[in-house]
Amino acid sequence: MKFEIENDYKVTILGKEFNSVQYKLLLFGYILFLMIPWPVISHSYFFIPVGICVLPCILPDIIFNELFKSRKLYSILLYSGLFLLTFIYTQFVIDSTFFVDVLHYVVYFLFGYIYSRDKNKIT
Repeated sequence: MKFEIENDYKVTILGKEFNSVQYKLLLFGYILFLMIPWPVISHSYFFIPVGICVLPCILPDIIFNELFKSRKLYSILLYSGLFLLTFIYTQFVIDSTFFVDVLHYVVYFLFGYIYSRDKNKIT
């Protein structure tokens, strides 16, 4: 008996290649990381990091899937949304040091990078 994946695609993330199932598991694992371990590690609030990463993905996804498939516009909207929400969160919601601010940007932009990889294969 052979296990086959319908509509399989390959995604390259940081030089490693993943199939569609591995990619979805990686994305789901990252969201779980943003829900519990990351707020505990960074001494921030539970579940807010998930919102900071998921909210900037909604508008680019709508524009990409429904209006027109512009990869450049998708990236501009995604990363500017991540930048803006991360700035608001780190400057006005939590009282954090510069080092923690930088860590938040790294973690959230890495999520944006991983999330946007499947769009590369479609266009």
